[in-house]
Amino acid sequence: MEWALPEPFVIDIRVADEAIDAYQHVNNSEYLRWVEQISWAHSEALGLSRALPRA
Repeated sequence: MEWALPEPFVIDIRVADEAIDAYQHVNNSEYLRWVEQISWAHSEALGLSRALPRA
């Protein structure tokens, strides 16, 4: 896959069977879960953990 950035942050995500809806598509709510998952993973890779106090 070709990326616009030289070193993008990526993670592998497995599409679970329960994520597939009646139309054989990934449910939109699953995409949102993935966005949250990669957001936290990227933050942690940058040294920002969930344990940081919130202002």
